[in-house]
Amino acid sequence: DEITGLCYIQSEQIDKAKQIFDSNKNYPVNIALWTIGAYMFRHRQGSVHALPDLLNHLISIQSKKWIQPTIFALINYHLGHHSKADSYMDQAVEEMDFGLKHINSEPYWDQFRAYPKVLEVLAKVNFSLDQ
Repeated sequence: DEITGLCYIQSEQIDKAKQIFDSNKNYPVNIALWTIGAYMFRHRQGSVHALPDLLNHLISIQSKKWIQPTIFALINYHLGHHSKADSYMDQAVEEMDFGLKHINSEPYWDQFRAYPKVLEVLAKVNFSLDQ
């Protein structure tokens, strides 16, 4: 469902994306960029609690389950917590988080690709913005 919703967003079919994302209120079992799409969407649509609630949930389970630092970074960037996000980006490099490869392609990173820390990280992991 999440991937279908993301496809609807990409094709600017926001009403269809809303239907998909509103139908699933449970936290995702497997945490990845595409499984948190509903929360990013709800945040953009004005739900002030969607991302903070997800972030709190992820923090509460991280001692039992590894969660990509890039996920924490992205959520914090969207919430305006840039220094926390920057720290998670450094952690992503240290851990060689496979989520780093999504920075150049995933739409949720669009507005953050020009941030100094994101550019620094992309340079460290040998990605270029043209890839």
